[in-house]
Amino acid sequence: MSETLRTDEPAPMPTRERQRIETRNLILRVALGEIGEAGLAQARIGHIARKAGVTRPTIYAHFPRKEDFLRALETYAEERVLAELRSRIQESEGPDLIHRMVDVIFDLLEVGNPVLRRETFARIIREPPDGNWTQRALFGFVSELLEAAQARGELRSTIPPEEFIPLVVKAIFGFLVVESEPANERRRASHRMLDLLIAGAATTEGKSQ
Repeated sequence: MSETLRTDEPAPMPTRERQRIETRNLILRVALGEIGEAGLAQARIGHIARKAGVTRPTIYAHFPRKEDFLRALETYAEERVLAELRSRIQESEGPDLIHRMVDVIFDLLEVGNPVLRRETFARIIREPPDGNWTQRALFGFVSELLEAAQARGELRSTIPPEEFIPLVVKAIFGFLVVESEPANERRRASHRMLDLLIAGAATTEGKSQ
């Protein structure tokens, strides 16, 4: 009797693809270490290549521009925020979800490298994101929960999540970037700003619950 083929387990990753991913991750770790010490402008591809034990063409094959190191860091940061947000939210939450997302962002920023943080924000200012934000995993997840809050009557259904989320992100971005005040003060200011946005989006039914 032939053995039944199991389809519930992922196929093993081909060796070449696994090596490609490992090389990319190694380059990224080394590059972020360099940027975290010297800044993006002073980071040298040749130095990164020597420390990672690869050639310059190999680096360019994975990261054509130095800004791409920061793009990869942004993707990783969004994944961390999403994972942490999933662990903190409660099923019955509605508008408070946005406040929790802000707390997660501030918590993770406080333990991150300050040079990398500033370089990342500078890159976002130079090259702001475009397109549908809900196509990104983090904001897509938040969008689904906001739609659920609308279905429960906690938020107005006339404000689509794909419009509300960019407003929220843009409203708090300045508090994340401008570090002239302590982080706890900027966090409180972010929450006050969110209260104003959420008050405009909350329904009468949601406020009375």
